[in-house]
Amino acid sequence: MGAFIAGDPLFDEALQRFGELVHYLMQGYISEGKSYLTIAAGCTGGRHRSVFFAERLGEYLRNSGHKAEVRHRDIEADARLTGKGSST
Repeated sequence: MGAFIAGDPLFDEALQRFGELVHYLMQGYISEGKSYLTIAAGCTGGRHRSVFFAERLGEYLRNSGHKAEVRHRDIEADARLTGKGSST
């Protein structure tokens, strides 16, 4: 599924632009002494595009020198309710 999403001709540029914006904004948060920033992404099903995008954004931010933790809230909640592991 990831290869399909990454194959979209707009994906890399969109990720790059969004990553640059977040990186830029984080400088202000850091200078104000903020200890964390929460970013949420979603899509219709919440199982493919948003999950893939969140993972890639986390990777981008870590590569930019930030500590980034990626959590998949809805998948984790579903796993707790069903007793099954996540699908990612």
